[in-house]
Amino acid sequence: MSMRQRVGRQDIEQFLIQLGRTGQPGRLYVTGGAALVHKGIRPGETLDIDIQITVDPANLSTQVARLKQQLNMNIEFASPGDFMPLPAQWEARSAFIRRYGQIDAFYFDWYSIALSNRPEVDKGVIAILLASGAFSGEPAYARPHRQQPRSAGPGQASPEYG
Repeated sequence: MSMRQRVGRQDIEQFLIQLGRTGQPGRLYVTGGAALVHKGIRPGETLDIDIQITVDPANLSTQVARLKQQLNMNIEFASPGDFMPLPAQWEARSAFIRRYGQIDAFYFDWYSIALSNRPEVDKGVIAILLASGAFSGEPAYARPHRQQPRSAGPGQASPEYG
C-alpha cells in the first residue's frame, strides 16, 4: 500500500479536470467514498478515488494510471459491481456530474453504493444518503414485500392479509 494522502472534494475535482484535459473520450462513474465526498454528502476526505469506466474507446484507463502517479493519489478501479450483482437500471439512476473534456462523469447509482458498503467499515452510509436526499423514489428491491390478500376458505371470514 502506498503512502499517498487522503483526498477531499477539491482533489477529486482536480483529478476529473485533469482527466478531461487528456482529450480522451469516455464514460466514468465516481463511486464509494469519493462519490460521497465529491457530492458533499459526507464532509472531509476519503482514502481513494474509486471509479468505473464503462465507455473507453481510446484507452482512458491508461490516462488514469498516468494521473495516479502524476497527482500522487490513490485511484482505484472499483465499483459496487465488484462486490454484488448490480440492480437493473443502475446506469439510468446514476446522477450526471458534468462533462470534463470528452468524458461524461456520473455518480454511481446511490442505491448500489449504499448496498455495497460493509457496515463494519463505513457505518452510517445509508443514513447519510437518506438524509442527503440522494435517494429519489424507491426501487423495487428497496421496498418491503407486501403479501397478497388471502382468500377465505368455505365458511371462514376473509382476513385482509395473511
